[in-house]
Amino acid sequence: MKRKTIGLISLLMAMAVALNACADKKETETSKETSQTTSATTTTEETTTSETSETTTEETTTTEETTTTEETTTSEETTTTEETTKETSKETTKKETTETTKETTVETTVETTTVETTTEATTTPEETTTEETTTEETTTEETTTEETTTKETTSETTEWVRGEIQFSTTDRDGRLYSDQIFNQSKVTMINFFEPWCGPCVNEMPDLQKLCDTYLKSDFQILGVYSDTSMEEELDDTLDATGVRYPILHYTSAFRSLITEYVPTSVFIDSNGNVLTLPDGEKCVIGSRNFYAWQEIIDRLIFEADLKNK
Repeated sequence: MKRKTIGLISLLMAMAVALNACADKKETETSKETSQTTSATTTTEETTTSETSETTTEETTTTEETTTTEETTTSEETTTTEETTKETSKETTKKETTETTKETTVETTVETTTVETTTEATTTPEETTTEETTTEETTTEETTTEETTTKETTSETTEWVRGEIQFSTTDRDGRLYSDQIFNQSKVTMINFFEPWCGPCVNEMPDLQKLCDTYLKSDFQILGVYSDTSMEEELDDTLDATGVRYPILHYTSAFRSLITEYVPTSVFIDSNGNVLTLPDGEKCVIGSRNFYAWQEIIDRLIFEADLKNK
């Protein structure tokens, strides 16, 4: 029995050694194969790198060739354009010289024609000049007579025709005023007031506003007072109310216009005649506001325009 077991053991050992030898062979073969594959990959990488280098060198050579061709073409084009511009400049200079010569010839012909016409004009007979002088004398005589007649008619129309209201007085600064002032406006308002009259003083700002609203050729205001004992108070009143229209001293020529009350306002036309108001009255007794006065004044100016047409 012992011999059998020893034999089995020896067989197993031999088999193990054989297996180990087979495994060693396989390992050597696999290592060889891996070395071969790595060498193949290195060779392929080398070939690819060589190919890429070759392609890059080819591309650089082609780009250089294209740039040189482009440069040569551009240089050729510039030379051709320069030549064409030279030719065109030559042609334009030729045209300009021909045109200038044409213009000079035309000018010379015009000068010759003008000289001919002037000689013809100088050769006209003297009879025509005498006829022209006679006609000029007659026309000047007619025009002078017409001018004198127009001057006479205008002087007649500008003569001052005095109306029913005639006066002469001074303002507070001594300046002279007369009924000729009526001719400056279509409608003149004479406002009779006194410095001690409250309603008179209260309506003064509205009266100045009316003067500022209308043109002087359409409307004006004259203030008239009689009490000269309150000159300082009147100065203060005029400063406070901002009145700038003329303030005149009372005169007996206004006697027909006044009433027993102040304020009293009368309207005069450009000829110095008293106007009838829309309500049929000849004067307005008492104060009014701006809009009430404006309604009356607009109506009177409208009627004056109709009368002057």
